[in-house]
Amino acid sequence: MRGDRQLVSVVLGAEKITLADGKSTLTKSFSETIRLFDYGFDSFSRREVVSADELVREVPVALSSEANYVVAHPAESITRMLPTELDLSELTRDITLPDSVDAPIAAGDELGEMTVSYNGTVYGTVKLLALSDVSASWLLGARRDVADFFSRLNSLPSPMLSACGRDNRRERRVRCCACRSAVRARSRAGKACVG
Repeated sequence: MRGDRQLVSVVLGAEKITLADGKSTLTKSFSETIRLFDYGFDSFSRREVVSADELVREVPVALSSEANYVVAHPAESITRMLPTELDLSELTRDITLPDSVDAPIAAGDELGEMTVSYNGTVYGTVKLLALSDVSASWLLGARRDVADFFSRLNSLPSPMLSACGRDNRRERRVRCCACRSAVRARSRAGKACVG
């Protein structure tokens, strides 16, 4: 035990040495355990790979006249046992955040997540939260709702389109006796439906 860290060692197959008196033997498991503990304590340490105080990224905010973005930060710190020679900048951070969020946003709202890994080993995943409140603009919200209403209205099928897909507003149409769809009048005598 060193400080607040404890290690457990298991040594199998340690060499046995017969001492000079010819009767006593010494098993090297004790000396190998010391070497193993020294290696573990000297080569590894607890390191903070993500701090809850760090600012990860700005996320654009829609429907607010107060702010254009909100800052995302980790919900908690991540501390892991890592090799002491590992440079923390070599860790890979996979950040998942939306392209933008709609106001209102409260501080602490979940925006996404971040996964920290190194050479394919995942060391932790943490939620990303909004750092501050962002209020919504009533006017911007109402404007978007009206625009959404009209875009949905424009996507409805037009009553002026005939069953065969031709626009009745552009040409004089007559009804085909066979399929009852509107067809272009070709002559006074009428012709068969080509639709």
